[in-house]
Amino acid sequence: MNFDSLPYADDVNYWKTGKSSADTWLDRSQSLIEEIDGEVTNVGFSHLPKTGQAAYLIEFRADMDTFKIVWPVLPTRYEGKKEEAAARRQAATFMFHDIKAKCMKAKIFGIRGAFFPFLQLPGGMVAAQLSSPEVMKRIPKLLKDPDKEGE
Repeated sequence: MNFDSLPYADDVNYWKTGKSSADTWLDRSQSLIEEIDGEVTNVGFSHLPKTGQAAYLIEFRADMDTFKIVWPVLPTRYEGKKEEAAARRQAATFMFHDIKAKCMKAKIFGIRGAFFPFLQLPGGMVAAQLSSPEVMKRIPKLLKDPDKEGE
């Protein structure tokens, strides 16, 4: 994720439109994941005071896969506790709506199909972080039939 190219929070949806806390949105996100038989293993918030960068994290397991969703808190044009709180609420709200849409999609395409960009790969990267050459190199391993191992 490139924090340098993020838009301002004030320029995108959900800016100061709700009063529910970020924790409320995270709880709702966890409930959605549990409704599709996912097991939430980690929920967190991280803030780097030196850079001002912040993000929410939800990790979960489902169908023998692990998924890692990191959602950035967008920077604001103005400083202040109210703006920072609004940006955090906005990030948690965005995350909830994205997870909600993916949970609906999972009912049709399966959890891996819906959450594929957040599939955690060996080495810690998620699928969305792979460049084209890395994808082409790893796809054969991902598609290998474990029952035909050694053929």
